[in-house]
Amino acid sequence: MSFAVVAATLFMASCGNQSTNNASAEGEAEAAEVAYETFKIEKYNASVDLVQGMRRTDDPQMDNGGLFTVVPEDADDFPVYGCVDASVYESYEEYTDERIQNEFNNIPEESVDKVIDLEKKEFSYTVPSETISEYHRCIYRGNLSASVTVAYSEKYAKQLGGEVCDHILKSLKFDE
Repeated sequence: MSFAVVAATLFMASCGNQSTNNASAEGEAEAAEVAYETFKIEKYNASVDLVQGMRRTDDPQMDNGGLFTVVPEDADDFPVYGCVDASVYESYEEYTDERIQNEFNNIPEESVDKVIDLEKKEFSYTVPSETISEYHRCIYRGNLSASVTVAYSEKYAKQLGGEVCDHILKSLKFDE
């Protein structure tokens, strides 16, 4: 899904708890002051909250989601090490519990904190790394799958880690 897009972007240019997301006591206090804006994926009636001021770094004409970064416009700081990728995909057939379970079973082997909730039709997982950690959440409705990935290095942990990461991941939803 969007994992490949994030990996490629991070090379080129879900969801854990606060301790997993490298949050310090200072970072947790600052996280409460973070302002969010909702990014709507109109075509599929889905949305996700982003940290206010994130910059879109993919084709803004895409109607199934977007890739956003915390890197300022004038930064020479590439490859990008702090981003959010949110996408919705339409399938020809409905996502049954068995199909969701099969997708969950295909999560990369190195992943941790794998959690599936078939009643809610969602799962999450983390791909840890010494340089860039990725936090994933996938949700399903009918024949639609939505995913959000928050990926960041230690440098961007203050902007995207801890409670901020958790908020972004939990905010992904299909709007009613």
